Amino acid sequence: MLTKTQKKELIKELVDKIKRQKSLVFTDISKLNVGEMQQLRRELKKAGIDYKVAKKTLITLALKEAKQDIDVEQIPGSLGAAFSYDDPISPAKIIFKFAKEHKKLKIVGGMMENRFLTFEEVQSLSKIPSKEELLAILVNSLKGPSSGLVNVLQGNMRNLIGVLNEFNNCHFRRISLATRELQNTSVPTCALFVARRDFFDDLFRTTLAIHATQA
Repeated sequence: MLTKTQKKELIKELVDKIKRQKSLVFTDISKLNVGEMQQLRRELKKAGIDYKVAKKTLITLALKEAKQDIDVEQIPGSLGAAFSYDDPISPAKIIFKFAKEHKKLKIVGGMMENRFLTFEEVQSLSKIPSKEELLAILVNSLKGPSSGLVNVLQGNMRNLIGVLNEFNNCHFRRISLATRELQNTSVPTCALFVARRDFFDDLFRTTLAIHATQA
């Protein structure tokens, strides 16, 4: 059992992680054995993701101290939290993959953009393409005869900038990932933008630069 000093130190550590995270995923680990826990930690660590197990009361206190109005005490089971400081999609992808192979691991929610995510929303995030997959999709689309790079530069640049502006104006609070069914790898447009904001920021700046040279 933790002492008061140890609890304070743990809360301080959790607050720091919560403030730095780009996303986190909550899991119920009550039915995992030691070996499975170690394997999960290794998989997450490889992706630079911190995984912390703590009592729900302490996590709730840390969330409040980090000015996050989220109460995890109502979530069933023993709670583990995966914190990502770089790619907001990685925790969802890794944990859902692990859960498919280890049915005893339960995903019970998450957090992103300062709001609680339901199981369905975390599941939606896990299906968002990686940066590399998005780039491949973009490159393949530019290879087509009707939307090739030359056509984009000569006639469709304004349309492309319009689409990117639409991405740029999206706000996560305006959508709920659970309100639309995912088909294949498709996800709600605003959710895709928020989760891959750095990718679209770079694409937006590059597009404007190319457009300026064509003006």
